[in-house]
Amino acid sequence: LKNDIVCPVCKTSLREFNSTRKLGCPNCYEVFRDSLNKLLARIAPNTSHKQVVTKTSSKADKISALKADLAKAVKEERYEDASKIKKQIQALEAENE
Repeated sequence: LKNDIVCPVCKTSLREFNSTRKLGCPNCYEVFRDSLNKLLARIAPNTSHKQVVTKTSSKADKISALKADLAKAVKEERYEDASKIKKQIQALEAENE
């Protein structure tokens, strides 16, 4: 089933996204591209969406930013978000090991 699609980085499922309308990580934009495009077409049918490509940062920079996000999420007691961020950090750290 299409609803069984899961982001390999943060483990957010399409079903979860459809329920919360929140993506778990930047990789979700690629994984859920078709669903996002359909959603955007329903929300704003007369507009087009173009992916913005930004300068990529190093893996260390991404991990550092995620660790800051993790600390903020824990401080604000957003434990579900903190768990997702921790999974993203672990996935990045596990790459090329």
